[in-house]
Amino acid sequence: MILYLSIIFVCMAIIVSMNSIFNLGAFNNSIWLCIGVVVGAVVIEIIIDLIFAGLIHAMKDKYFDSNKKFFVVSQKERKFYEKLHIKAWKDKVIELGALGGFRKNKIRNEADIAYVNRFLIESNKGIVVHIADIFFGFLIIFIPPFKWSFCVGLPVAIVNTFLSILPIFILRYNTPKLLVLKKRIERTSDFEIEN
Repeated sequence: MILYLSIIFVCMAIIVSMNSIFNLGAFNNSIWLCIGVVVGAVVIEIIIDLIFAGLIHAMKDKYFDSNKKFFVVSQKERKFYEKLHIKAWKDKVIELGALGGFRKNKIRNEADIAYVNRFLIESNKGIVVHIADIFFGFLIIFIPPFKWSFCVGLPVAIVNTFLSILPIFILRYNTPKLLVLKKRIERTSDFEIEN
């Protein structure tokens, strides 16, 4: 959480600074108006993200099945995440699963098949939410007054994109591990039934 908030505040400061230096006239030469517009844009961006997150979480679970081609993670993709040294930084990225009712930052010790299936579905929903955040985050450019669309709205949408890509990487990196856990639980339960 601290990392995300730090990134947001640093980027807000950069957007305010760049507009103060190069574009203060668009804010009636008022640094306070510039700060207010940037803060307002960030709040609007968060609201846009929350709206689409709510809509996606309301969708039926059947659309987020891990067997669907969209959610399958290839070996090549896994190697990409490993090259990014995702293990070193993934725990520093904010996890807001609790807002949707399911935390995805840790697997409980006594995981059963229903729990792992729920975890996979929630992870896939999270992936779709963050992809939607990337695309729909750019709606901020179309919110009036348009004189601030490209000097404030666009940079805020770009920062939102960066902050949405990281969770996608983490969720997709964890998916194959969850599938392995699911198979292990299924094998164990099959073994117990046979005995």
